[in-house]
Amino acid sequence: MNRTKWLLICLSLLLGLVGCSAKTDRQVEKIIDKEHLTNEEKQLVKDSMLIEYVKDTYGNIVQITGFEIIPEEPEEAPPYITVKVKDREKGWVAEISCELYSTSKGKTTCKPYDNYLFRALSEEVQKEVEPALKKAFGAEKGNVSYFAFASVDNAQEKRWKFQQKPDYEKLKAEVPISIYIHSTAKESSIGDYSNQLFTFIQSLKKQEAILLDSNNGINFYKDEKLRDQYGNVYAKIITLDQADIKEMESPEQLKSHVRKGYMDGYNGEKERFERRMGDQ
Repeated sequence: MNRTKWLLICLSLLLGLVGCSAKTDRQVEKIIDKEHLTNEEKQLVKDSMLIEYVKDTYGNIVQITGFEIIPEEPEEAPPYITVKVKDREKGWVAEISCELYSTSKGKTTCKPYDNYLFRALSEEVQKEVEPALKKAFGAEKGNVSYFAFASVDNAQEKRWKFQQKPDYEKLKAEVPISIYIHSTAKESSIGDYSNQLFTFIQSLKKQEAILLDSNNGINFYKDEKLRDQYGNVYAKIITLDQADIKEMESPEQLKSHVRKGYMDGYNGEKERFERRMGDQ
């Protein structure tokens, strides 16, 4: 290919990208007009730089469909800006939000809270760990429930740029995950689940490159069915991180990780998980 043809191809690609970007900008402007945002709200959206974040991170993978602005309240929370996006392939909608802070130098900062990335990766995390969970707890499926998700809020500091929909398989060595397991069996104790939990841990160890969240890796809650004077439900809890499962060689070792607590830890995490996953 001669140099002239090569330059023409490069110029065509550049013009195509510019044209696509301009088209996207016009679409976003139409959405802003449709939302009837005030000038102040438009400025908050601009200062948040969430539109730039969406465009830089996802390109044409998602479509911006709307905005929501919760303005600053005196002496309370900072403005909370939300951009609603739709996955072009599957059609589901997610929110990318941030709290807009002013810095001492007169600038603004707004760290994205990315529910699109959370859902795209967590759907794959669920598929990744579900076979091992079913293998270990399948016989107890009537009394055991579980969910798993990608802990993206710190991992996204890397500011990935995606040409295709985010793929957990490609990012699993960088994205930690959390797994929550809940037993409601009345007659059994947490010790009765040692073998099943150990089986799950061993299966997980065989899966290459899975990275557990350092604070909330594997979390097993046994509902004790008893309440304190305030109505909080007691639980026996086992929490394990990457180092714990690496050293785990027998079910007996799990006993040293049992602690007393409440079911609100599990229930609160499940509520956040379901809210971030949206309609499925």
